[in-house]
Amino acid sequence: IDWKTSLSLGIGLMAGFAVLFALVRMGQPAPTRELRPGLPLRIVHSGAAEFAWCFLRAAVWESILLSGQTLTLPAYWATWGAALLILPDLLLQRDHTPARLVRVAILIATSVLYIYTRNFWLCWILHALLALMFVGVPLTRTPQTQAAQVRDRV
Repeated sequence: IDWKTSLSLGIGLMAGFAVLFALVRMGQPAPTRELRPGLPLRIVHSGAAEFAWCFLRAAVWESILLSGQTLTLPAYWATWGAALLILPDLLLQRDHTPARLVRVAILIATSVLYIYTRNFWLCWILHALLALMFVGVPLTRTPQTQAAQVRDRV
């Protein structure tokens, strides 16, 4: 991998996605304070999710190569094949719809970045930045959210 070219292309793609998503974010109301987990926890969660996604992309790529298929762009097909495998997990989480759609957008953005750079670290940075900007989903329950869930069940 040519790190210099990969890094410059990756940073350019990340900047483009960040500007695009920042413009979208400007039109949305800010999530409430109690719905935001701590910064380190969100970065670690983004890294764990992105590691699983990159691992799955590489596993699908390896299975394509081992199957003897002669595809012209195995990285492209492996990345989008893995995205199709990841998509049901993202859509079946018990969240509100905008959070699910943001996760799907993060999957698409990091998939495009992965196709061009094949760099986990850049994908993690992009995933974490977009998650910090957009996802207001609690990773841990606060007493307020527990009380609201109990109240909603009754």
